[in-house]
Amino acid sequence: MIKGVTILVALVCAGAAVGHDVSAQIDAEREAAHPYCLTPLRPAFEQNLETDSQRGDPQRLAAMSRPELSYKYVSPGGYFAIHYAINGPDSIQEAHIDTLAGGDGVPDFINQVAVIADSIWEFEVDSLGYREARCDGADATGDGPEYDIYFADILGWFAGYTDRSRYLDQQRVTSFIVMDSDARTCNQTDNPLDAIRFVLAHEFFHAIQLGMDRSEPSAWMEMSATWMETTVYPNLCLYTQTLPYHFDHPWVSLHDFSTSRPLHCYSEVVFPIFLTEMWGRDIIQDIWIMCQVYGEGPHFLRAVDFAISDRSDDEYDLASAWLEFAIWNLFTGDRHAFAPDGIGFASAADYPGIPDSVLLTHTAFPIEMPWPNWPESLSSYEDRLPWNLGAAYVKLDGLMGGDAMMQLELAGDEGIEWRFAAVGLPDDPADTAVIVRYDPEDGHSVSAAFDARGLASCYLIATPVDRGLAADEVGWGFSYAADLASDVNDASYDALPRQFAATQNYPNPFNDRTVIEYDLPRRSHVRVDVFNVLGQRVCTLEDAIRSAGRHKVAWSGESEDGQAVSSGVYFYRVATDQGVTARRMTLLK
Repeated sequence: MIKGVTILVALVCAGAAVGHDVSAQIDAEREAAHPYCLTPLRPAFEQNLETDSQRGDPQRLAAMSRPELSYKYVSPGGYFAIHYAINGPDSIQEAHIDTLAGGDGVPDFINQVAVIADSIWEFEVDSLGYREARCDGADATGDGPEYDIYFADILGWFAGYTDRSRYLDQQRVTSFIVMDSDARTCNQTDNPLDAIRFVLAHEFFHAIQLGMDRSEPSAWMEMSATWMETTVYPNLCLYTQTLPYHFDHPWVSLHDFSTSRPLHCYSEVVFPIFLTEMWGRDIIQDIWIMCQVYGEGPHFLRAVDFAISDRSDDEYDLASAWLEFAIWNLFTGDRHAFAPDGIGFASAADYPGIPDSVLLTHTAFPIEMPWPNWPESLSSYEDRLPWNLGAAYVKLDGLMGGDAMMQLELAGDEGIEWRFAAVGLPDDPADTAVIVRYDPEDGHSVSAAFDARGLASCYLIATPVDRGLAADEVGWGFSYAADLASDVNDASYDALPRQFAATQNYPNPFNDRTVIEYDLPRRSHVRVDVFNVLGQRVCTLEDAIRSAGRHKVAWSGESEDGQAVSSGVYFYRVATDQGVTARRMTLLK
């Protein structure tokens, strides 16, 4: 039995009782699922038992939690030493069944675990390219080069943890894994070997993390380890049981880690899923590498900011990507059907969605909500103000497909960077949503017009981001105002295009320069190419993501390599997510 774990389980239970609950649903959700990884709580336990002078003493750290077990089996791939017992409280299940490998004296359960463990190593290290986990070079008997996995009785509902054993420097530590000897403890699945699969994939990624940078926030360690388990075993998809913690509490910070919200860090797996669906799964490794490069942390937010900018060629940074993530979160559950192309999670239809019950909802115009002077009737929503790296959602209902423009005023508390978006859901279910993103020039306020024609409702999204702030339970206030105007011809509203169109270039014919204009009703990838009469591409004028609105691109009669082309007839093609248009133009010299 692991000594000291009882204290940690009591800590979690006590925290659940006295912590700040953000929703009455949390208690019901706790009944349905429990945290299964003890890893993030281990450092707190160590701090209670060790002094600074003792921190580098591997014997003391090992004595705190390394189990003493009688049997050891080296996995077929030679990566792991698996330690177990066949009697007593730490005994594995079905310890005396030995039919595999010709009856080799090793319980079948351990043989099966060894094969699973080797496959996880080969996927996470060999296929994905992560560094090998740092083996401490010591097992219960003091020898062995393999990475150690122990099966022991872990009290409570926890299914496993990864523990630090020796500090290599201020960032990197060696480690070992402890798995619950009764794999059925984990309430996420009734299949013991499936429990071993996803828990071990999760814990082994913790081992990799600790070998790179143990100083990063527990929330990031947990959400990325949860991402890894579903990447290794996508068909298990057990993380979905925790998702209500994310979608029911969108204002809570991404990197919140609290014993009163023990499942929140698992539910935040949707953020690394978002990152990988936007920029590929290597971005998670990029973030961990940059955490290590920046030195002893935490540097999680700085590393994410760098990785996003690098992978997107500076089209996004953390603030703009966080707004995009908040937009994706809106298009889940029943709202997924309205998502424009390229917006939303691959599994959005299976996600629970943000419930209307947590939204600030208005059904009549004009609307004026100056912070902090909100109406007394809405005072309960002050507990739902977005934290740093949280999001606020406001629903403007009752548009009923009308013929009106909407004037918006949005402003957040100064002292933190804000992004805003307006998302219109159409009155016709066959149509897709309209999305407009706002990047305030002053960092916190914007005044804009929004084309509400043909919409049934509009959602306002506000996201505060500070790369240096911790996940304190501090809500950032924001003000908003909205009003409708029936005069759609009022030029001051600068209405967005209702459909994609590319106009005839001007001037045409032209001598040295011509301009091509196109309209986008929503954000889209755009490519503008020029071709000669033989259909050969002369040059590409644009190949990028562009926001909704009218855009211009010019051509000066040059080829891709900057050489002047001859007079004659040419064609230009404007290709977007919403359509393709090709037109003829004439160059005269």
